[in-house]
Amino acid sequence: MRVHSPAALEYRHPASEDPVLLEWFAGTPMVARPQTCDEPLTEQAVARGGARTQIVFRAAVNDTLLPMVRAGLGSALLPWLAILGAEVPSDDRLRIHELRPTLPPREICPHRQAGRIPSPLAARAVDIAVQVVTGLAPPPTPA
Repeated sequence: MRVHSPAALEYRHPASEDPVLLEWFAGTPMVARPQTCDEPLTEQAVARGGARTQIVFRAAVNDTLLPMVRAGLGSALLPWLAILGAEVPSDDRLRIHELRPTLPPREICPHRQAGRIPSPLAARAVDIAVQVVTGLAPPPTPA
């Protein structure tokens, strides 16, 4: 499954503009996910965009990163699913930014043991995930 590109999330800062160029992250403290799955690709894309990030905290759970951003520890690049699911757009302490250039879409890949048939529950969970991802509207863009 391919889902929308990540978006930048930061503690409200009056000097930042929208959309944010990747160079904006040069030297900026950031919180991020561990170097697994698509995180290395995201960080490589940011580096190709001209920014060497300064990761100050890593956590595997997006719900852990959100409070770190709220506390002002650093900005984050999070998937739209995490941002929308946590009702970030209604949080006046946070600002969501579209990125320029956009980062590649994330890929979500379910795994199972070779030779095993997924249980009915696992198969249904994958079906629901596909429905949710394909039903998402494109990320909001500023006017």
